[in-house]
Amino acid sequence: MDVELPQPPPSLDFLDGLYQILVWRIRDYVAVPLRRPATTVRGIVRQGLRTARVFLFDETDFATSVAVDLPLLDSADEQIPHIRNVDMLRQLTGSRFADHRPVADMVVEGQTIPVYDAAVMANTPPPATLQTQVHTTLLGLTGGPRNPGDLTPSADLTFAGFLILSPTTVRYYLDLVGGQMTIGIDVPLVGQDGNIRGSGASFPDIKLQELFGTGTINRLERPGVRDDYCGIVYDMSGWM
Repeated sequence: MDVELPQPPPSLDFLDGLYQILVWRIRDYVAVPLRRPATTVRGIVRQGLRTARVFLFDETDFATSVAVDLPLLDSADEQIPHIRNVDMLRQLTGSRFADHRPVADMVVEGQTIPVYDAAVMANTPPPATLQTQVHTTLLGLTGGPRNPGDLTPSADLTFAGFLILSPTTVRYYLDLVGGQMTIGIDVPLVGQDGNIRGSGASFPDIKLQELFGTGTINRLERPGVRDDYCGIVYDMSGWM
């Protein structure tokens, strides 16, 4: 009889890495509103080993400041995709925290700031949107904080761009090394149930490694498709 051994707790290095990536994901929202018209990131700090605390305010109105504790792991000790954490921030700010009560207050430079806990939302993520699904895929294709700009699918490819073709499909452009050709990869945005694929869906960068490594990619060409930005288009709808 096989006995399932308990999984070891997440290592400190693993948790450190999750926090660093979350910082990289959040940084753009210092300048770009997280939620219109003007909710931006005031700061982000480490709040214990498994939690990041994100400070939000409306532009430079410090009186609107709130803090949100984002868990790095869910209740099963599985990594929470960072785009989900962004979704949770958007959901909280979109309702102006109407459905949540602060769990604590903290004082910064004499100002009292309410603290909200997003952990209650971690296991019930908000519905995926077309934008968050494309954003998640772009993060996989364009590298992380330790290798910004690098494309992960293959050493022979570099990321060249993308275009949302329709509510159901996005095309990612990849350059072959040496400038030989740009190819297009059509990736579905919706699942078989007709809903937007969740942010935890398989990244095409992982699938591309398999398809190019085995040569299967050649069977996915869409002959006759014309695109001003690439020479060949491949359809990954059956591989996602």
